[in-house]
Amino acid sequence: MKLHVRTELFTFFLFTAILLITLPYPTIARTIHVPGDYDTIQRAVDMARDNDRVLIHPGRYYENIRIVDKSIEVGSLYLTTEDEAYIDSTIIDGDQVGTVITILNAVDEEAALVGLTITNGYSDGYAGGILLDNSSPLITKCVIKGNRAFRSGGGMVCRNESYPIITYCIIDDNETNIGGGGGIYCEASGPILRYCIISRNHSDVEGGGGIHNHNGMSTLINCTISGNFADGSGGSVWCTGAADFYMVNCIFWNNELFEICLFDNNHITISYSDVEGGQERVLAYQNASARWGEGNIDDDPHFVDAENGDFNLLISSPCIDAGNPVFPNDPDSSRNDMGALYHNQSPVIAVEPEEISFLPFFRDVDTTTTAISNLGVTTLRVRSRTIVAINPPDVNPFFIQNGDEELFLETDSTHLTYITFEPPYAGLFEGEFRVESNDPENREVSVVIYGQSLSAPEENKVLLDAFEIYMIAPNPFNSLTRLEFTLPYSDNVTLKLYDVHGKEVMTLIDDKLSIGTHHTELNGESLPAGLYILRMTGSENTVVKKLMLIK
Repeated sequence: MKLHVRTELFTFFLFTAILLITLPYPTIARTIHVPGDYDTIQRAVDMARDNDRVLIHPGRYYENIRIVDKSIEVGSLYLTTEDEAYIDSTIIDGDQVGTVITILNAVDEEAALVGLTITNGYSDGYAGGILLDNSSPLITKCVIKGNRAFRSGGGMVCRNESYPIITYCIIDDNETNIGGGGGIYCEASGPILRYCIISRNHSDVEGGGGIHNHNGMSTLINCTISGNFADGSGGSVWCTGAADFYMVNCIFWNNELFEICLFDNNHITISYSDVEGGQERVLAYQNASARWGEGNIDDDPHFVDAENGDFNLLISSPCIDAGNPVFPNDPDSSRNDMGALYHNQSPVIAVEPEEISFLPFFRDVDTTTTAISNLGVTTLRVRSRTIVAINPPDVNPFFIQNGDEELFLETDSTHLTYITFEPPYAGLFEGEFRVESNDPENREVSVVIYGQSLSAPEENKVLLDAFEIYMIAPNPFNSLTRLEFTLPYSDNVTLKLYDVHGKEVMTLIDDKLSIGTHHTELNGESLPAGLYILRMTGSENTVVKKLMLIK
């Protein structure tokens, strides 16, 4: 009986062990740094497993990357910081010897390209910048520019059932020679583009300076397509084969020749978009059809500076608040705009000057002004204006003269706030003027205030006639504090620091000083934390003060 039980237990444990050995170990996503872990991006990609992240540090990398049969995230430090400066400073340069990035068979939703500049690629076939083949990655916050393909897709090619989601990208100044799609060429695929700018791309022979869509189903939402050129037709979009295209909240402007051209059973739907030339600039041939939906306009979008690539909307733009009303509102809570870049209609606060300084003076009171302005397009509500003492923290000689009530400022209006400096004694003071408002980007604006008085109000004149250390600020202090003292006459003065055992640890001053106020700084960085004694000695007087150093 015992033998039978032991045999069963042995069989169970053996089966469990074999099962554990044969089952794949769960993988933990890793972050691989370039060049920290590997010198090249390609080497890091080769060593990565599914769901890993290849984090590329700033630099220019002359490589032609191939990502095959794996779903990984490849991006700049924008991935971890959301600092858009890393997009421009992290460059993958194809060196005109091939496609910059090729992704094959990456259909998992974890595949992504994020925060990169992809440039200088060349292919004598398809795709100078990015080639997606049976791959559906997320491509976001990328700049794809200055690439060329002899056949199709100067900037990007999507083929063989690739369904990428492309957001917040700039596809600019790419070129193709004979196959169309200066910016993007799609074949039997269905990319979704949102908040993208497609500009200054060129197709030499076939159509589609911006996009060529062949036998696929593509979607454009809140995109700006401008300044593209096709020698054939369809400066912005060219559709051939059995393709479907859905476009909403977009701007098609200044593209040649014609804006949108369709052939061969193509069907497009355009709504709530600004199309230069209107419906007449949308050409449909050979059983193709264009559904001209609601909300379309034909008005100059009033870009800030399209010639130099600034496609932000001026306040006069007819595209503001003209998007599909069932779509989510813009970040400023207004109705969504047409185009890739919404016009911020929030109030925008400006406080000037950026620093307030009351220069050394001999008066009892001084006053200056600070300007609070609304640079936005809706009412700015200033909820509060306060001044807090910084140094010394328990003395605040600054106050707002004309009240601290709520303010409501309309567009381009300014309010002057009067700030008064009335020091209780001679010395140096620091404060902070804080303005709280409904500006969503700057809920609180702070301005530093400095004030220095060389004299004191009449009731405090006795200080100038005394041998006295009248200010130690801050106290307690961390490493650095300021000392201010007065002398009733010229005298030989020593200012020394002692620890609690009476041992001298520092001499700050040992000199003959003139009558009046003086100051110095005590740097306790090299001292241990604790209580210290400050002793100032003259020919006839001695003053002792306590200081607390904290670390």
